[in-house]
Order: sequence, then C-alpha cells, then structure tokens
Amino acid sequence: MDKYTLDRLWPQEDDFYTRALEFVLERRLDFVPDASEWERLHRLIQAHQLAGLFYSRLKSNMPGSLVEEFSRNWKTQFLRNQVYQELLEDLGHYLHERGRNVIPLKGSSLQKRLYGQSGERFQSDIDVLLPRGDFEAAVQFLMDRQFVRSLDDD
Repeated sequence: MDKYTLDRLWPQEDDFYTRALEFVLERRLDFVPDASEWERLHRLIQAHQLAGLFYSRLKSNMPGSLVEEFSRNWKTQFLRNQVYQELLEDLGHYLHERGRNVIPLKGSSLQKRLYGQSGERFQSDIDVLLPRGDFEAAVQFLMDRQFVRSLDDD
C-alpha cells in the first residue's frame, strides 16, 4: 500500500480562513477581523453559506452592513429550515401510521443537536433512509405535497 502525507489542504495565506472559522465555531475572540479581513471573510461566508452561523454567534463583533445582510440570511434560513423540519416530522408520522420506518440522516436530523438554532445552518433538502419497500410510500407523500419527482444526473 502506498503511503501519503497530506500536510496542507490550502495555501499558507489561507490560515486566515482557519482562524476565522475558529473565531466563529469556538468563539475565539483572540482573533477579531479588521475591516479588510471582514471583506475577505464575507466572501468565504457567502461561498459556504455560513451567514446564519456568523450572524447568530458573532453579530456584536460584525460591521453593521454585514449584520443587516446576515440577519436577512438567518431569517430566510430559519423559515426554510422550519419547513424542512416539519416535512421530515410529517413524513415520519405518515410512514409510522402505515407501519413503515424512516431514519432521518444528516442535516435536518442533526440541526438542533449541533447548531441549536435552526437559522444557523443552511439546509436545502432532507435526507432519509428507507427500506426499499417503503420508497414509493415516501414518494407519494411528497407528491401529495406538490413535490415533483425527477431523476438525479448522478
């Protein structure tokens, strides 16, 4: 077997991003971005859809213009995530009433446990694990709620 060493996943200059993520995730206030760093950080936050997380945890340390923008992002994410959470719960009840099982996976199932507030994390779907025989019942549930069935390109 070949042996590989992965030392750095990004250039040295991007240590800024590592410090910035520690700043928000661990609330390490020994690194507080200055105005030019907030500009760079803004691009990172938008690219990775982290506005809700930064807003929720660090709004008092942000420039005012970002607070307004990220506040809107947080509210949008919160409302969207509420819809996904309710959909996941309704799907679980629907299948359970029919003697079928569903296991929520990833994002929505971990939302409250990992993030606490549902506006912190961007969510665009729900992921569930179903026994093969329960797939059509879940599809019917979603189609009854105006979802459209399409095939993935993968």
